[in-house]
Amino acid sequence: KLTVLNMSFDSLATALQNGECDIVIAAMTITDERKESMDFSDPYTVSQQYIIVPEEDNDTKTIEDLAGKVIGTHLGTTGDFLVEEEINNGTLAGSTENQYKNLAEGCIAMKNGDLQAIVCDSLLAENLCVVNEGLKCFPVVYADGSATDEAYGIAMKKGDQEFVDKINEIIKPLVEDGTIDGYILEHQQKASLLAE
Repeated sequence: KLTVLNMSFDSLATALQNGECDIVIAAMTITDERKESMDFSDPYTVSQQYIIVPEEDNDTKTIEDLAGKVIGTHLGTTGDFLVEEEINNGTLAGSTENQYKNLAEGCIAMKNGDLQAIVCDSLLAENLCVVNEGLKCFPVVYADGSATDEAYGIAMKKGDQEFVDKINEIIKPLVEDGTIDGYILEHQQKASLLAE
């Protein structure tokens, strides 16, 4: 029997390690750092980091354009890690990162003028722009043209290869026949209805 737990993203890795859940299906990007503490299924879709800005912002084109600005991120996500890394290495010199457990709060802060940009996964960015009037989003690109492609996988507690193999066996046909892409589209459409 499947039980779904709705948890904040930053608590998912701990919940997995503590045995509070068996799998994490929450737009979890497969990274080398995360592989040290959890196992992953084969990728089931690919995403990118996106930038959200107010519609009237016509100056922000690349991530370097965010230097000196206040940037919101989703706590514990690859967008959070990306912004922190770029602040530390000087690409985003003078920028400040505000982390949120829920980016709906970030959108409110942007509308109030407390944020100049948000960096988060593409699907979340697109949904936030649909349900929050006056915002737009586009892929994170660097001045040299490079981007941030990321693969999502299902995360599991480390060390049970038999379980990983079973999850891969289940998702493989769903990826190949487009079922998962269909799920993503369906839920994007449901999110867009929230704006109506």
